[in-house]
Amino acid sequence: MHRFLSGLILFVIVSSVTKATTLVAYRNSRSVVLATDSRFTSFKGNGPAFAKSKISQCGKYFVAVSGVYQLSVLNVSFNVSDVLNRACQLNQTPVLTMNAIAATLRKDYVKVIEELMFLEPTSTQARLASQDNVFTENVILVGTYRRIPFILTHKLTLSMQDGKIIVSASGLMMDKRLRAGKVEHVHGGVLTGVPDVVENEAWKSQPSLVETARSLVAYQISRTAEVSGYPIHVVEITADGKVNWFNCDPQCAFESRVSTRTQ
Repeated sequence: MHRFLSGLILFVIVSSVTKATTLVAYRNSRSVVLATDSRFTSFKGNGPAFAKSKISQCGKYFVAVSGVYQLSVLNVSFNVSDVLNRACQLNQTPVLTMNAIAATLRKDYVKVIEELMFLEPTSTQARLASQDNVFTENVILVGTYRRIPFILTHKLTLSMQDGKIIVSASGLMMDKRLRAGKVEHVHGGVLTGVPDVVENEAWKSQPSLVETARSLVAYQISRTAEVSGYPIHVVEITADGKVNWFNCDPQCAFESRVSTRTQ
């Protein structure tokens, strides 16, 4: 394989030039909902944008990832779809599933960024050191386990300190049974003004979790149309394992379908 830099083809897909993708998840005692936009743009802003669902099935659960989606540098590749294919197993618990995703993501991601650092040290160090760090992956895993709707999150961030790549990770576990009327939510990627939005009474009064999550993603698209866009994809999993899919066009006329039960 030729390693001439002049002949290198660098192919990167990221959901935004910076932090990427709008991911929203809500849960109550009856169901859990995951909603995303579907716009992908090039890492360096010089490639065509396209639409694709960001929600994948992961064993009996569903997952969405924000951040770099695919990156190939010389003979090293990172691909979210490949990470999920290797990490997701049918009979895993939610925690074991997220642990597998996190471990595989970290291994592949660090390896390709180290290769990018070798190839483009100045620009890569600048991105790693910037306050608006592009090298952040947000994972949201949702589903129902033992009839309890759950949300698990994982955030992987690479930064630069004293000339070295620093890897940090954090996450949330929302897997305890909720009392009737209580709602929990998370978001991943970027949501402009999200604290104000999600605490607004108008959002709380939406007729369903599906509509609440869809409305929040639509709000973000209206604020950052250059990096996020329609259709909006929503998956709802009920406590008894029924799965409902929804797609929303710019007029938000929903098309929906029901899949088989997850368990």
